[in-house]
Amino acid sequence: SIGDSLAATFACIGALTALHHRHVTGRGQVIDSAIYEAVLNMMESLVTEYDKAGFIRERTGAILPNVAPSNVYRTRDGMVLIAANQDTVFTRLAAAMGQPALAQDPRYATHGARGAHQQELDALVEQWTQSLTTHNALALMDEHGVPAGLIYRAPEMLEDPHFKAREAIVTVPHPDFGELRM
Repeated sequence: SIGDSLAATFACIGALTALHHRHVTGRGQVIDSAIYEAVLNMMESLVTEYDKAGFIRERTGAILPNVAPSNVYRTRDGMVLIAANQDTVFTRLAAAMGQPALAQDPRYATHGARGAHQQELDALVEQWTQSLTTHNALALMDEHGVPAGLIYRAPEMLEDPHFKAREAIVTVPHPDFGELRM
């Protein structure tokens, strides 16, 4: 269903651009938005990788192949996303983990080396995150300047203070179901 939303977003952007063009030039434009093309736009370098290198990217779940550590990791009470694949950010993650020597270990010292040892490194990071609560893991990531975030399910979305403050989830009446939050 994300294709529906992306196609609508691209159609809206196109319409706004066409209105601006009409305002400037006096001439209208045709807007054409397709679901499959909208999703294709989100595929990063998938087509180019095949076209120039003959590489067919397969499904990988939460990871990008050879980009590590950047994954969803289990904690004692949930999951967190940690994206520490850049060299200086990985150094900060290693410090947060209490293992600063990891950043100098030849297996992990560079982006390429971490990518080559992705599964091994992900296992090390998850071993560490499983010793922490989600709250503590995120606090350490924040303290050390490592990009990280919660993995939200519906209950977390409904309780999130930012969603509440911005009224991102509203309650509307429904004739059969009563009050619906959406």
